[in-house]
Amino acid sequence: MCYAIVIERTETNFCAYVPDLPGCIATGHTLEETEALIREALAFHIRTLHADGSMGWPPAAPYDVIFITAAAPYIPQPLLDQLADGGRLVAPIGDPKSQTLLCIRRRGDQIQRQKLTKVRFVPLIGKYGWKNFSSN
Repeated sequence: MCYAIVIERTETNFCAYVPDLPGCIATGHTLEETEALIREALAFHIRTLHADGSMGWPPAAPYDVIFITAAAPYIPQPLLDQLADGGRLVAPIGDPKSQTLLCIRRRGDQIQRQKLTKVRFVPLIGKYGWKNFSSN
């Protein structure tokens, strides 16, 4: 089984979690320390990537589920390309101050979109996110 592990930076440390599981699985003061703690906590082979999240991770694709945890102006095409047949992608899409949470399902070459609810997430920064974001 393959798990996606999200590492978020807080004001004082890094917190790693698996989106479908409650709570942090590891907390460290540096990214390297957090990655080492993840390996120890989960006791199996883990590959980590510190890169532009809007690009996804093509070498490990296709994915059954992709959950974007930052607001984007549109669904990043690389993430749609990495979605498995029958897979779903959940993402907050809209402008920097207000988004709609969408559930995207891939059925062969068809993409189905379902609006879930209004939300407000931090901006996705990257090639397929916000290029020049200002919080003002």
